Amino acid sequence: MIGYSRTDIEGAEFRKNAEKAVKKAHPKADPAEVKEFISRCYYLSGKYDSAEDYAKLKKTAEQLEKKYSTGGSLIFHIATPPEAYENILKGIAAAGLGNEGKTGGFKRIVIEKPFGRNLSESLKLNSVIDGSFSEKQIYLSLIHI
Repeated sequence: MIGYSRTDIEGAEFRKNAEKAVKKAHPKADPAEVKEFISRCYYLSGKYDSAEDYAKLKKTAEQLEKKYSTGGSLIFHIATPPEAYENILKGIAAAGLGNEGKTGGFKRIVIEKPFGRNLSESLKLNSVIDGSFSEKQIYLSLIHI
Protein backbone atom coordinates (compact mmCIF):
# COMPACT_ATOMS: atom_id res chain seq x y z
CA MET A 1 0.00 0.00 0.00
CA ILE A 2 1.28 3.42 -0.92
CA GLY A 3 -0.36 6.32 0.86
CA TYR A 4 -0.24 9.57 -1.13
CA SER A 5 -1.39 12.87 0.26
CA ARG A 6 -0.49 16.53 0.54
CA THR A 7 0.28 15.99 4.22
CA ASP A 8 4.01 15.92 4.88
CA ILE A 9 4.58 13.00 7.25
CA GLU A 10 7.23 10.31 7.50
CA GLY A 11 6.64 6.72 6.44
CA ALA A 12 6.99 5.52 10.03
CA GLU A 13 4.17 7.80 11.17
CA PHE A 14 1.99 6.62 8.28
CA ARG A 15 2.62 2.97 9.21
CA LYS A 16 1.84 3.72 12.87
CA ASN A 17 -1.47 5.34 11.87
CA ALA A 18 -2.27 2.46 9.49
CA GLU A 19 -1.56 -0.09 12.22
CA LYS A 20 -3.89 1.70 14.65
CA ALA A 21 -6.63 1.77 12.00
CA VAL A 22 -6.22 -1.93 11.17
CA LYS A 23 -6.28 -2.94 14.82
CA LYS A 24 -9.35 -0.82 15.48
CA ALA A 25 -11.24 -2.21 12.49
CA HIS A 26 -10.06 -5.80 13.06
CA PRO A 27 -9.27 -6.26 16.76
CA LYS A 28 -9.05 -10.06 16.42
CA ALA A 29 -6.61 -9.98 13.50
CA ASP A 30 -3.53 -12.16 13.76
CA PRO A 31 -0.72 -9.88 15.05
CA ALA A 32 1.81 -11.49 12.68
CA GLU A 33 -0.43 -10.79 9.69
CA VAL A 34 -0.95 -7.19 10.81
CA LYS A 35 2.81 -6.78 11.19
CA GLU A 36 3.39 -8.22 7.70
CA PHE A 37 0.78 -5.91 6.17
CA ILE A 38 2.16 -2.82 7.92
CA SER A 39 5.67 -3.70 6.73
CA ARG A 40 4.34 -3.27 3.18
CA CYS A 41 2.89 0.21 3.77
CA TYR A 42 4.67 3.17 2.21
CA TYR A 43 3.96 6.88 2.02
CA LEU A 44 4.65 9.73 -0.37
CA SER A 45 3.75 13.34 0.13
CA GLY A 46 2.80 15.15 -3.03
CA LYS A 47 0.56 17.70 -4.65
CA TYR A 48 -2.56 16.71 -6.53
CA ASP A 49 -1.52 18.73 -9.59
CA SER A 50 2.23 17.98 -9.75
CA ALA A 51 3.49 15.89 -12.69
CA GLU A 52 6.80 15.54 -10.83
CA ASP A 53 5.08 14.07 -7.77
CA TYR A 54 3.09 11.57 -9.89
CA ALA A 55 6.38 10.56 -11.55
CA LYS A 56 7.75 9.83 -8.06
CA LEU A 57 4.62 7.80 -7.29
CA LYS A 58 5.09 5.82 -10.51
CA LYS A 59 8.75 5.16 -9.70
CA THR A 60 7.83 3.98 -6.20
CA ALA A 61 5.09 1.71 -7.57
CA GLU A 62 7.56 0.21 -10.06
CA GLN A 63 10.14 -0.40 -7.32
CA LEU A 64 7.55 -2.06 -5.09
CA GLU A 65 6.29 -4.17 -8.00
CA LYS A 66 9.79 -5.60 -8.35
CA LYS A 67 10.17 -6.10 -4.59
CA TYR A 68 6.78 -7.78 -4.02
CA SER A 69 6.02 -9.24 -7.48
CA THR A 70 2.61 -7.59 -7.75
CA GLY A 71 2.42 -8.15 -11.50
CA GLY A 72 2.03 -4.42 -11.95
CA SER A 73 -1.48 -4.32 -10.52
CA LEU A 74 -2.54 -1.07 -8.85
CA ILE A 75 -5.71 0.12 -7.13
CA PHE A 76 -6.10 3.85 -6.57
CA HIS A 77 -8.59 4.64 -3.80
CA ILE A 78 -9.41 8.32 -4.06
CA ALA A 79 -10.95 9.70 -0.87
CA THR A 80 -10.50 13.45 -1.26
CA PRO A 81 -12.78 16.43 -1.67
CA PRO A 82 -14.51 16.22 -5.09
CA GLU A 83 -12.75 19.37 -6.29
CA ALA A 84 -9.46 17.42 -6.22
CA TYR A 85 -10.69 14.49 -8.33
CA GLU A 86 -9.98 16.07 -11.71
CA ASN A 87 -6.33 16.88 -10.94
CA ILE A 88 -5.77 13.47 -9.36
CA LEU A 89 -7.31 11.55 -12.26
CA LYS A 90 -5.37 13.60 -14.81
CA GLY A 91 -2.15 13.12 -12.81
CA ILE A 92 -2.58 9.35 -12.63
CA ALA A 93 -3.32 9.19 -16.35
CA ALA A 94 -0.51 11.55 -17.43
CA ALA A 95 2.06 9.58 -15.42
CA GLY A 96 0.94 6.38 -17.14
CA LEU A 97 -0.13 4.87 -13.84
CA GLY A 98 -3.51 3.82 -15.24
CA ASN A 99 -2.18 2.07 -18.33
CA GLU A 100 -3.05 -1.60 -18.49
CA GLY A 101 -1.41 -4.20 -20.66
CA LYS A 102 2.27 -3.32 -20.54
CA THR A 103 2.94 -5.07 -17.24
CA GLY A 104 0.10 -7.55 -17.35
CA GLY A 105 -1.36 -6.15 -14.16
CA PHE A 106 -4.74 -4.54 -13.71
CA LYS A 107 -5.29 -0.90 -12.80
CA ARG A 108 -8.42 0.22 -10.94
CA ILE A 109 -9.68 3.58 -9.75
CA VAL A 110 -12.04 3.69 -6.75
CA ILE A 111 -13.65 7.09 -6.23
CA GLU A 112 -15.40 7.95 -2.98
CA LYS A 113 -18.72 9.70 -3.08
CA PRO A 114 -19.77 12.37 -3.79
CA PHE A 115 -18.92 12.21 -7.47
CA GLY A 116 -19.25 15.93 -8.09
CA ARG A 117 -21.58 18.25 -6.23
CA ASN A 118 -24.08 18.62 -9.07
CA LEU A 119 -24.86 17.25 -12.53
CA SER A 120 -22.50 19.66 -14.29
CA GLU A 121 -19.52 18.66 -12.09
CA SER A 122 -20.38 14.98 -12.43
CA LEU A 123 -20.50 15.21 -16.22
CA LYS A 124 -17.16 17.04 -16.29
CA LEU A 125 -15.53 14.37 -14.10
CA ASN A 126 -17.07 11.67 -16.27
CA SER A 127 -15.44 13.21 -19.35
CA VAL A 128 -12.05 13.25 -17.57
CA ILE A 129 -12.47 9.58 -16.72
CA ASP A 130 -13.67 8.62 -20.21
CA GLY A 131 -10.63 10.28 -21.73
CA SER A 132 -8.16 8.39 -19.56
CA PHE A 133 -9.59 5.13 -18.26
CA SER A 134 -11.78 2.29 -19.48
CA GLU A 135 -15.15 1.56 -17.90
CA LYS A 136 -13.85 -1.67 -16.33
CA GLN A 137 -11.22 0.32 -14.42
CA ILE A 138 -13.64 2.65 -12.60
CA TYR A 139 -15.50 1.96 -9.36
CA LEU A 140 -17.59 4.47 -7.46
CA SER A 141 -17.76 3.88 -3.73
CA LEU A 142 -21.17 4.60 -2.28
CA ILE A 143 -20.13 3.84 1.27
CA HIS A 144 -17.85 6.29 3.05
CA ILE A 145 -16.32 4.95 6.24
